[in-house]
Amino acid sequence: MLTTIGYINWWEGRGSKAHQYMQLALDTDPGYRFAGLTDHMLGAGIIAGWNSNVNTAYKNRLDMPRTASRGARIRLPRGTRDTEI
Repeated sequence: MLTTIGYINWWEGRGSKAHQYMQLALDTDPGYRFAGLTDHMLGAGIIAGWNSNVNTAYKNRLDMPRTASRGARIRLPRGTRDTEI
C-alpha cells in the first residue's frame, strides 16, 4: 500500500513525498523489489514524462481554472426540475 501511494505521488509530480513513502515501504519490507526500483528511479531524478509539459501535467482541483463564481446561478432548460439533474 505504501508503494502504491508513493507511486501515485510520483505520478502527480511530488517526487519528495513519493520518496518518503518508498522509504517507509522499504523499512517495512527491505526486499520489496518494486519499492526498491521505484525509489532508485526517484533518486535518479526521473520524473513522469507528462509532468514536464504544462498542458499534460497533473492538476488538482485547486490548479483548475474557476468556471463559475460562488453563488452563480445555472439556468436549467425550460421544464427541467433540479431533481432531474
